[in-house]
Amino acid sequence: MARKSDITTSGQASSSGGSGVVTAQMQQQANYTGATRANGNTNSGWDFGNNGVMYSGNAYPLLRNFMTALTVGGGATKVRRPSPLDH
Repeated sequence: MARKSDITTSGQASSSGGSGVVTAQMQQQANYTGATRANGNTNSGWDFGNNGVMYSGNAYPLLRNFMTALTVGGGATKVRRPSPLDH
């Protein structure tokens, strides 16, 4: 789904780089890792195992490089690295 725009939030049917899809399609991992109708039946080849994470149905894809440590009460630091079991 490279170069897709969310027509639900943008109100635009297309973008300069491609066509638009609805929010629900933008938030499904299958549309980034396999050939589906939403991505024009081409596999975009996103690597969620190493480079990204997605909470299907709840968010857009996230790049792991932009995930940062979170300090929670009293100075304890944890880095949350989502696993495939999260979705």
